[in-house]
Amino acid sequence: MTRIYLIRHAEASGNTAQRFHGHFDSDLTPKGRLQLERLGDRFKNIVIDAAYSSDLKRAYETARAVVGDRGIDIIRDRQLREIDGGEWEDLEWSEIFENRKAEFERFNAAPDVVNIPGGENATELQTRIKNRIFDIVKAHPGASVCVTSHAIAIKTFLCYVHNIPIRDMGFRVWCKNTAVTAMDISPDGRVKLLRENDVSHLIGME
Repeated sequence: MTRIYLIRHAEASGNTAQRFHGHFDSDLTPKGRLQLERLGDRFKNIVIDAAYSSDLKRAYETARAVVGDRGIDIIRDRQLREIDGGEWEDLEWSEIFENRKAEFERFNAAPDVVNIPGGENATELQTRIKNRIFDIVKAHPGASVCVTSHAIAIKTFLCYVHNIPIRDMGFRVWCKNTAVTAMDISPDGRVKLLRENDVSHLIGME
């Protein structure tokens, strides 16, 4: 079994500005950097043998906090990115709701089959995040691996773990910034969930 620590990135400018940042490469906020200090302290005495990250800055900086001074090279991987927001990228959510209401309602009603205009649907996202995590497991048998990614990507993977249809993913709890999900995964894809969307290291910050 390979232990995977699947972690959402720290707070970034898209979170506070209420803008759609899927593939948009936003910077961390001051609060996000404080979250990373807490996250780094949490992992200080936890074994980490390898680290993978979405290639976007907010996820890479999060992986760096987990790795600390271990001297591990973090592998930046485009396949671990958030959903591709296509034409919605860097738009304010209010603009999407008001000016692209029909598009949003179609996607929200059937995210498993409806693509964001110019982007992808949630089934495509789930397939790439799931395949990449399973490839990482096969590459690191018996190891402990940090994987940093994004909210919707993590949500779709947890839908797989819980056997929840992608169309119903809106009913899953949204994971907070730096939330930690710990799993033991076998080479054949069996997942033992140990901890889900845990932000106990942020107590007192919210």
